[in-house]
Amino acid sequence: MNQIFWVFGAAASGKETFIRNAQNHDSYIISSLGIENENIVVIEESITYIQKSKEDGIVEKRKEIIAAVIKANEDNTNAVILIKGQRTDIYSEYVQELKKELPVIPQKIIFLQVDPLISLERLKKRPWWNGKEDLETRTINVRHTFNLIFSLREFPITIFDTTNGYVFNGTINNPVGLENKTNKK
Repeated sequence: MNQIFWVFGAAASGKETFIRNAQNHDSYIISSLGIENENIVVIEESITYIQKSKEDGIVEKRKEIIAAVIKANEDNTNAVILIKGQRTDIYSEYVQELKKELPVIPQKIIFLQVDPLISLERLKKRPWWNGKEDLETRTINVRHTFNLIFSLREFPITIFDTTNGYVFNGTINNPVGLENKTNKK
């Protein structure tokens, strides 16, 4: 049976890098996820359609991800289907919509946590960086992403710290109430 993994994290947490490493069968990632014998399928639309601003029209384009996942599910067996998630997928309820479309297929969240200072330094290297965010704002955004991910209570969440490489931190099968235990500013 196929599995679907949404890969979420704050901006510059390494989502695409993580997905590409898994696609290339990075032994640490593969063994940490327990998917040694599965085929890895990447939903390229989730990497191509990346929202940079609220006005860029990408939210509607990202709805195509659902159809791409359904097709990948039909075309493959014993595959892990990887989706690069964005906060807009949660706000638009695409994550929940995919669960309704494929209710018997196991769906999980991979959350890539990153130190806000490292995230900010990585962001500054992006070609589209506008310089408008400071460390305080980045810290708030990283915490907001954490809380938003943990609002998806119906999905098991696997955590990797990507501050310096990838460090597997475990899986939470029932994240109910966890979002209230974060440090709030």
